[in-house]
Amino acid sequence: MAAIAPTPALWHPDLYAGRPAADGPGLLRSFVGGRFVDAGKRFAKVSPVSGETVFEVAEADSATVGAAVAAARSALRGPWGGMAERDRAAVLRAVADELDRRFDDLVAAEVADT
Repeated sequence: MAAIAPTPALWHPDLYAGRPAADGPGLLRSFVGGRFVDAGKRFAKVSPVSGETVFEVAEADSATVGAAVAAARSALRGPWGGMAERDRAAVLRAVADELDRRFDDLVAAEVADT
C-alpha cells in the first residue's frame, strides 16, 4: 500500500485556536492544502438552546474556496490520484475508524449546534 500519512491527524489540536470554555468560544478554521487557514471574517455559531456562542467560525471567502478546490485538484494529480482503489479504501476505513472513535465528541458538537 502506498504510504499516505494523514498530516495533520484527523483530529488535530490546531483545528481550534481555542476550545469552548469559560474564557470564550473556540475558533473553527478551514483546512486547505494541508494547513488550517483563517480567512479573517468570522461569525458566531450560537446554541439555539442557551443562546450562547458555542464557537466562532472562520468564514471561507471566495479565495479560500478557490484554494480548497485547487488543492483538491492537485491531490488528484498526486499520490492520492495514483493510489489503487484498495489502498484508497484502506485510508477511508481509517477515517471511518477515527469518526467512530470520536463519535461521542461529534454527537456533543451536533447537539450543541441543534
